Amino acid sequence: MCLGISQFSYVHRYLPNDIDRIMYIDVGDTFIASDPSTYYDADFQGNALTVTPIRFKVTPERNLALYLESDLSNMALLPGIVRGLMNSDSYVINLKMMRTLDFGIADYTSLAITLSRVLGKEENVYWGDQGLLSAAFAGQMNVFGFPKYKDLYYMPHNFCMWYFDTKSVKPAYEPTIIHFAGSEKPWNLKYPIHTNLLNNKFEVTLNNLNILKLGQAEYYYLWHEYSIKTDTLLKELGINN
Repeated sequence: MCLGISQFSYVHRYLPNDIDRIMYIDVGDTFIASDPSTYYDADFQGNALTVTPIRFKVTPERNLALYLESDLSNMALLPGIVRGLMNSDSYVINLKMMRTLDFGIADYTSLAITLSRVLGKEENVYWGDQGLLSAAFAGQMNVFGFPKYKDLYYMPHNFCMWYFDTKSVKPAYEPTIIHFAGSEKPWNLKYPIHTNLLNNKFEVTLNNLNILKLGQAEYYYLWHEYSIKTDTLLKELGINN
């Protein structure tokens, strides 16, 4: 199930009080490649979320820095904030803080309306939940790896496949969560697969490996292998899906 902003808003109201954190994962276009516990267990450092960044602020000294809550009142910075400071495909929620803040859907709706008025746009905040969450929690995000990594390509726990649009080599880390970000999703791509893993009712289109950038083929294959084995694994575990 792919949770949206309304479910996020109320998650702290439904989970038991002895659960102090939870990881949100957009299951529709995400593959869990290995254990993401380093991400999950990261110290919140007093923040509401642990996130993977998609935007840093450039200081007058030309250094990269995190956005602050006060930056919401800066009209030069606000449009960038509502385009998203973090990638909302996977992030970790500090339930202790969320129970204190107790944000609800009405709060997010009010914020979205206010942002639209301030920006002079009769439209939704850019990038849906990503932009709205960025505005709601600006200055309250633990950006994973910062300040050691001031690099938007450092995203081991939310590895976006658009990385290969600009890089021709594999990342210098092993991704734990692979995100098929952008318009090219696994379900509408034609990619190389092993037909012997499929049953005859599937129609398969094979393309030459050369159409994919270096490193993509193995990730597509892993995602597909995972997806077609899900039903079998659930039955073996005695889980009805």
